Amino acid sequence: MTKSQEGQVDFVIKHLNGMRNGYFVDIGAYDGLEFSNTYTLEKDYGWTGLLVECDPAVSRALKHNRTSIVETRAVWKESNVDVEFKSIEGGKLSGISEKLAHKKAVSRSGKIYSLQTISLNDLFLQHQCPKHINYMSVDIEGAEYDVLSAYDFSHTFDVVSIEHMRDREKIIDLMTSKGYKAAKTILDGNETIFVR
Repeated sequence: MTKSQEGQVDFVIKHLNGMRNGYFVDIGAYDGLEFSNTYTLEKDYGWTGLLVECDPAVSRALKHNRTSIVETRAVWKESNVDVEFKSIEGGKLSGISEKLAHKKAVSRSGKIYSLQTISLNDLFLQHQCPKHINYMSVDIEGAEYDVLSAYDFSHTFDVVSIEHMRDREKIIDLMTSKGYKAAKTILDGNETIFVR
């Protein structure tokens, strides 16, 4: 039994024919266990990768639960900017305050942090990610389009899953323009899995 929220990892495993020793980037990795789109790949298929979780409420648990590298800056459209980050429900609905899209995240109180940002381009460069990444998961509670639209797509991906509580059509149009096809929609239409 895989741990992903809506079968994302099952899709990856099937699409890549059970590939072993692949490479992933998991942006919004939470604690690395619950609802993880990459735990099974790391544990059972020998994959390595980069886990990104900036919420201080869960980043320590992520480091404890997983063996891959953990980045704790907030992925954003530009690097070295301080953003207001709202931590809600122990990290499950947390995100950059101005971009929060989930109704519960907007209406509920949470702990506010000032976090430094890193762009997707700089993230890949600083962590020396391979030019071809087998799977990227993006779940950052409303900031997905801002991050992806600022990215130069110099790295390529076999599979990308993107949650989109907002900007669904803009994300699909962007990914299509970069050579990716929407292969599956999940989470009641709030997440799309793309393939190259």
